[in-house]
Amino acid sequence: MQLEGIQSALDSCVTLDTEFMDTKIIRSDMAEQILLEKIRFKQQNGWSYDAVIVGDDAALVFAMKYREELFPDIPIVFEGINNIEYASKVSENLLITGVIEQYSFEENMDFAKKINPMQRKL
Repeated sequence: MQLEGIQSALDSCVTLDTEFMDTKIIRSDMAEQILLEKIRFKQQNGWSYDAVIVGDDAALVFAMKYREELFPDIPIVFEGINNIEYASKVSENLLITGVIEQYSFEENMDFAKKINPMQRKL
């Protein structure tokens, strides 16, 4: 769903290269190493990036850890970040920006009560 939204906002001549760390099924250190080798391989074979979009905390940490090697002077946009403090810290760099994943529990509870006012357990 997120990829579809990103692709729909980009010009049709933009090539979107998508890589997943798969940290939910692969140990974080192993996922990081696999992704690092894939990106290094692509770059050694002529692939370059104009911008990088990262889609969770692990991806943002990866991008920042290898920024100087893989993405120097390239804008990084993050989304779906839970660590607000880390997102604020890295976005002090003018080439890094994005949005955090903010849950609206109170608004959701109010809405649930509104659409089903007789419900006592949520």
